Amino acid sequence: MDHVVNEINSSLVGPLFAKRSGSGISVLWITNTRPTSVIGEIFVLSSGEIEVYIKGYQLDANHNLWTKMPAPVPLESGSLQSFVKHVNHAVMVTRGFTICAAVTEQKHLWNNLTEVVLERNQFREPDVCRAETCDLLVNPQRIRCGDCRNLNQKIRGRKKKKTCKEEKE
Repeated sequence: MDHVVNEINSSLVGPLFAKRSGSGISVLWITNTRPTSVIGEIFVLSSGEIEVYIKGYQLDANHNLWTKMPAPVPLESGSLQSFVKHVNHAVMVTRGFTICAAVTEQKHLWNNLTEVVLERNQFREPDVCRAETCDLLVNPQRIRCGDCRNLNQKIRGRKKKKTCKEEKE
């Protein structure tokens, strides 16, 4: 399996690297900044099946990314080059999407929100607020998924209410 990892690593472009992981290969998508952290993982089992994780969350089976993914190419049935091409195609499809920006502003209004996930930075402070049902990856023409867009509007509505209340007092 190490020769497969080496072959994949030699074909990857950008902040990516492959490593052996259990019964497959993980291609890790990492930041270009320090400290380095993992943005996402494209896990390809030796059967050719693909799993995608963004910021530690597995992508939902109903995500539209799956309609663009290649059919599984098992490592043992095809040539090494076919499997490497399969992995690269999965990486290209995944990187063709943008990570949902979620909500990063108005942190003081995040309290008491339901159905949200607060992502914490390296200092354990809330850094991003996203809807529990966030798509995680969006088409590059968008900034946020629909649920995080709705959440952002809800938070903006809270801000307006709070500002109006303060002005009345």
